[in-house]
Amino acid sequence: MAQADAEDDDPGGSVAGRSGGGERGSGHAGLSLRPDAAGTLCPHARADARGRSLTFHSSAFAILPPGCDGRCVKMFYSVLRRFCGDRSGAVLPFIVVLIPALLLVGGAATDISQLNAQRRYTQAQADLAAQSAARHLPDPAAVRAAVRRVVAANPRYGDLTLADRDIRLGSYTPDGGFVAVADQNSPAGVTAVEVDVPSPFRPILLGPVLSRDAILVRRQAVAAQSSGVALFMLRNRLVGLDLQHSGLSGLLNPLGLGLTANVLSYEGLANTRVKLDDLLGLATAGVAAETLTFNDVLRLPLAVPELLGGLVRLGALPPQAIPDTYPSLNSITFQDIMMMSPGLARLRAGDILPDISVSVLEFLGVLAQLQARPDERLGTNVGLDVDSLLPGLSDVTRLANVSATVGLIRPPVWVLARVDDNPQQVARVSQSGAMITASTLSLLDLAVKTGAATAEARLTSLNCAASRPSDVAAVFDVTSSPVTLDVRLSLLRLATDIPERDMAPIPLSGATQRLPITYGQIGTAVKISSPVSVSGLTTGLKNVLGQVKTDVTDRQKKCSGILGAVLCPLTTLVTGVTASLATLLGNVLTTVNSLLVQPLLLDALVAQLKAFLGLTVAEAEVVLAGTACSGGLVQ
Repeated sequence: MAQADAEDDDPGGSVAGRSGGGERGSGHAGLSLRPDAAGTLCPHARADARGRSLTFHSSAFAILPPGCDGRCVKMFYSVLRRFCGDRSGAVLPFIVVLIPALLLVGGAATDISQLNAQRRYTQAQADLAAQSAARHLPDPAAVRAAVRRVVAANPRYGDLTLADRDIRLGSYTPDGGFVAVADQNSPAGVTAVEVDVPSPFRPILLGPVLSRDAILVRRQAVAAQSSGVALFMLRNRLVGLDLQHSGLSGLLNPLGLGLTANVLSYEGLANTRVKLDDLLGLATAGVAAETLTFNDVLRLPLAVPELLGGLVRLGALPPQAIPDTYPSLNSITFQDIMMMSPGLARLRAGDILPDISVSVLEFLGVLAQLQARPDERLGTNVGLDVDSLLPGLSDVTRLANVSATVGLIRPPVWVLARVDDNPQQVARVSQSGAMITASTLSLLDLAVKTGAATAEARLTSLNCAASRPSDVAAVFDVTSSPVTLDVRLSLLRLATDIPERDMAPIPLSGATQRLPITYGQIGTAVKISSPVSVSGLTTGLKNVLGQVKTDVTDRQKKCSGILGAVLCPLTTLVTGVTASLATLLGNVLTTVNSLLVQPLLLDALVAQLKAFLGLTVAEAEVVLAGTACSGGLVQ
């Protein structure tokens, strides 16, 4: 075998061969070849002590023409060496292999980013649909229609039609989460809605080999109905007489003597309206409102001219409606005529209240009553001077001390209440009231609180789904009574260390009635009459006597000490006699009710007499000014 050593002395390369003899060669002069096990046509370079040694495969020169001398071989070798040593084309195979890999990675990255974007969009669809549906709770049909309407309005990733199983109605609690109701077509017990939005994902990489719905992006959202807010007004009258709608109308109308009279009443009209937020904002003009809560705003004094001027600026009042003079009341506070839910009263004045408006004429009517009323409270003290009778008893200044406070003609009251208020916000109005207290030589302490034409109203439920005029929008519990009475009695000052019982007058001949107000009645006065009855009068008096018995027995402190041991027999005797007397009078009233009132049908007789005369007693009116309902995401 022959070994050929080639020396490269120039850029073109040169070959000097030595013939070893005895080995099979290529047949070309000056160069002996050794077959290369690698089978390549290109020379392989190996470094050794003498320089570069090149080994050739015999087939490398098979393409040379016969008779090619050493110069020919040298030129061929130079070309072959340049070709095999040129690396400028080595990137091409790499790119050929890399491009499909890059396309694969790029398609996967695009699909992943597209998947994340579709997941966020689908979640937004579910959130928005659930929030919109919560405003229509608990109506199943309205809820489903709202969800489908919202999803259809956002077709970024295709049109979707949700099935009923994707819209579930139920209730939500923080501990138990969402619980679906058994009957999905009934509004009973429905306070929350769960929306499941399935959105088909169409990948770029695997799209050609996957079916349309092979990959679904599902996102859920739960929205619960938050507590509704309602603004309502309560007003009442002591006595109303309408002869045009009485049994005497056939006699009086031909004579032109029809008469409508209201005693201690208020009449108003609902016309122009102004947002409650804007109305209260008039009180914070020129004040750093961000430091105030709405509870503070209610207490801010507001000049009447500034108030009316603010209504003009709001466009709720024409300038010519403002009077030139303000005769009586120069300033008011909204607290005089408005109560607000504690949760709303703690909001900052810069926050937005529920979108509720009030009647401007109703507000001006209340303002007129506040301006026109004289000194509302009348106080008097009546007593007997002991010093003039028994000189020397200077420590005893009064034998009897009687004070009376009387109030007349209350204006209507507004209440901004939430359904879930605890305790509930109550609107109270009384056309007249009196508070009488008496104290005699520390032997007897008596307090009597009475009222005429009293009314209370509290919001019990709110239907946020009401949209038709016949739909019930809100339900109120209204208590009206022509007379209320409460008596607190303390003997021998034995209950001085016990907190006095709150004076809560008991209705005499009154009742609590459920008053539903429909969506079509919002902004109008809904009347409710007090059922005057003899049985109610006897029952109310019996309850008052029961309170007196409680005061003189259960609320007396125990006898203690030497003085207590001396007075204990007297205390026991006095309280026992008083309690027995109260019990006896209560039993008498029960007997009268059983033996006289019910058998003689006195209650029915009184009702027929009222209807014949067109007489209404302690009639109350509730005006639902507006409601605001909203739903919030809870999961």
